Amino acid sequence: MVKLTANQQSFIEMMKISEEHARKGFELLASRPSPELFFDALEEQGLFSVDHHQGPIPADDPGYFRIPYWAALDYLKKVASICRENNDGELAAKVLGQVRTISRDSKERGIDNHHTWRVFAVILSQLSPFLSLDDFEYLPFWQDSKFDRGMLVHAIDRGLLKELLKEENPGNCEKICRILDCCTTIELAGEGHRKKPTTVSEGYHLEKMLTGHAAAIGALCGEGVARILRARLEEFFAVERSSPFTRPAVEEHPQNHRWEHSANALVESLRDVLIAWVEVDLQNAHTFVLEMFESSSDMVRRIGIYLVDQCWHLMGDIYGRFLKPELFVSLHIHELYNLLRNHFAAFPDDLKTETLNVLRNLPLSEHAEDPENSRKRSQRQWLSACIDIGYPPADDWYLELNADPKIGRLSSHPDFHVYSESFSGPGPSPFTEAELIVFAENGQLIEKLNGFEPNKRALTDALERAIQEKPDVFIRVFSKLSAAQRPYQYAVISGFKKLWDSSDKAIEVDWELIWQPLMVFCLGLLKSEDFWSEKAIEDEDMTPNRDWIPSLVAEFLQAGTRKDEHSYPAELLTMGWELVQILLDKSEVVTEPEEEAMTQAINSPKGKAIEALLNHALRVCRLADSETGGHAENWDEMVPVFDKELGNCKNGNYEFSTLAASYISNLEYLNADWLRANLNGIFPDDFPGNFNCALEGLTFAQATRSNYKLLVEAEIIDRALHRGYKGEHARERLIQRICLAYLWGDEDLQSPRFKWLMENNCLEDLKSASNFFWSVSKQELEENQKQKIVDFFSSCIAWIASLEELPRPFLSSLSRLSCYITTVAEHELEMLLTVAPHVAIEHNAIDYIEELDRLADSSPNEVSKILGRVLDEYSPLYDYDDHLKSLLVKLVDAGLTENVLGQAEKLRRTLPRLAEEIYLLTMKELI
Repeated sequence: MVKLTANQQSFIEMMKISEEHARKGFELLASRPSPELFFDALEEQGLFSVDHHQGPIPADDPGYFRIPYWAALDYLKKVASICRENNDGELAAKVLGQVRTISRDSKERGIDNHHTWRVFAVILSQLSPFLSLDDFEYLPFWQDSKFDRGMLVHAIDRGLLKELLKEENPGNCEKICRILDCCTTIELAGEGHRKKPTTVSEGYHLEKMLTGHAAAIGALCGEGVARILRARLEEFFAVERSSPFTRPAVEEHPQNHRWEHSANALVESLRDVLIAWVEVDLQNAHTFVLEMFESSSDMVRRIGIYLVDQCWHLMGDIYGRFLKPELFVSLHIHELYNLLRNHFAAFPDDLKTETLNVLRNLPLSEHAEDPENSRKRSQRQWLSACIDIGYPPADDWYLELNADPKIGRLSSHPDFHVYSESFSGPGPSPFTEAELIVFAENGQLIEKLNGFEPNKRALTDALERAIQEKPDVFIRVFSKLSAAQRPYQYAVISGFKKLWDSSDKAIEVDWELIWQPLMVFCLGLLKSEDFWSEKAIEDEDMTPNRDWIPSLVAEFLQAGTRKDEHSYPAELLTMGWELVQILLDKSEVVTEPEEEAMTQAINSPKGKAIEALLNHALRVCRLADSETGGHAENWDEMVPVFDKELGNCKNGNYEFSTLAASYISNLEYLNADWLRANLNGIFPDDFPGNFNCALEGLTFAQATRSNYKLLVEAEIIDRALHRGYKGEHARERLIQRICLAYLWGDEDLQSPRFKWLMENNCLEDLKSASNFFWSVSKQELEENQKQKIVDFFSSCIAWIASLEELPRPFLSSLSRLSCYITTVAEHELEMLLTVAPHVAIEHNAIDYIEELDRLADSSPNEVSKILGRVLDEYSPLYDYDDHLKSLLVKLVDAGLTENVLGQAEKLRRTLPRLAEEIYLLTMKELI
């Protein structure tokens, strides 16, 4: 036993004061060099005793528990790693002795702690060279945890099993068998008649463990593990009865159910163990597979059949030994069908003949309504695996059976009981993209399209893809497109639209050749009264109809004018303008505004037409500016259309109100005088629906000093404030505009807007202002702007003092503005103390403590007072980025130990580890 120094002995004694002291002590020991020197002293002082090992502890919510993590575990794990590094068998025996003792005593006392069992599995992996079978005695107890069984298996998978296999020691086979025997134990889960077999180990992790190591296990210790897995499968499927419904195929197959983790783990591991075993010990593996054919479990027999199929050159004789009608039962269908399909052609003639004779003598089913026809169906199903190989007896018999109408059609998947397929959407197209391209080249496209009736949706989708693949071939279609049915007219326009939007530069497209015929076609289509009077037909496949085309044209026009570097030719703007006006006049309008006015506008046919109008006008004016230096004349040509749309914004044309407001900066560019003169038309006071839509649209507009001044001059900002409109984002964004103006110097705290907010107790609005000021804290603000925000903070604190009831959520929001405070003088101290008790509301405490951590560098005494006020009302559950810890350490370094100990005491219940770190700052000096 190593003799410790006096300080070290005092350190061990301090660890006995409380669980927190023990936790900190183990943590310190595990992090220092040579922690094993303290092992004997810790054991002698009872610090490994089960008295310190806890099971589940009730949580605050009834019915819930928390599982405490025992601090000694990390120390034991660290010592175990040192044993492995130093090949220290004596110390390893001590560690393993503690694992057994703690497990035994915990079992006697009924202590269940899955954290401990997981770490014990890790320790066993670290000490694998020193293990005996006695060290696995409590593995079943660990595995029986009621709270988490997955992580133990995960630890065994990644550690213990991996280490035992890596050593390639045949003596480890018994240990591996002990592990698998425990982990694959079968139990029934569920209630009543719903109980299902499952493995005691969590299925997902067990599946990963077994399938990941099966080949290595089979090569090292095949027979022992194979017998365990076979027994488990027989037990599992004795309850499940028909194995194909749980595991349709022995091999990996899409029909297998990925959620059947326990069954999959057992099937796949026995399969892979056997395949590996065959390679190293064929004689004994062959005998074992023979036994599998006599198993009472159809799943075990199926795996045997699969092995014979896969290892036919080594085990093909087994098929002949068991060739009798009992082999050809439906439960064996998948594996035996594959065996016949893969090898029947290589059978000697006598074995082929015998196989057909067995099929002819299949017994009649006692349960079938027509036993003879049932037998014929079964015979044909098996025969379908044996045909088309040049063996006439099988082919002739199959044709004879298949010609009998009474037995119906052969399944498309005869090797399965049931074959599940799923699909969504309209299904396959009658023509491929390649075929559609050929039709376009030889002039047959319109004829082929119009001649097909069912499933037009799939065909329109294929046509869109074909256009994107070979756009040059489809340019000639425009001249004939008027004869096409509506879905295909839509598909052609949509195909070119998607090509225009695509960022794929690999496809060469000559848009100069496309835009003119496209515009001509769209004009011919939309100028027709018959088009607009046509009734749109909807179907369940959502096949494009007449209603889809106007919106698509509007979107294409938008896309063709939005960016100067990617726009249609300027000489076509006249045709584009004509299309825009038709769309404005004919498109369906919304009759009632919705709360989400912008969403409604941009998705409605009229809204898309209006966006096409706005983008067209902007494109025309930009071109005029670049060519002549001005665009007044161009605007004068277009303004009647804008006037007409604006004139309809009286309990109607809500899309224009919304979009005009969202494009306010663009309208200012088009003609600032028109905008100034018509702002009250965009925001009409007498028509609340239009006003509210415009306010929603303004939410999405760029905020500039110039348009803010226009809105203030027209009294729109004031009217919007006074109306109390509660749109989800509109009012918040309105407040943000006021705040921006404040930072720009166009508003001050005595302006009508801020005064009105405070005089009318607009707490939510002021809170929005506070949140906005905090949101820009990461931006590069000027010093005078930061001071403005501090002034707002101070003004709000003074205003709150006049209120009868404290607005706690608002105070919490204001607390985040502490990020702008750089020094804590008397006035700042009062501000910070005022908000401190409320910071936990709406989760602002984390940010506040981070700012206190920053301010503690220069003002530790003041920050200590503020932190005390915070902790009077707030019990933190975690310490984000260790800011609270950093803050407390700074206060200790500043000599405020007494204050800090009081604050640490407040943290004991919710952050005991942090509290103990503060208590035990001096413990490090002892060692």
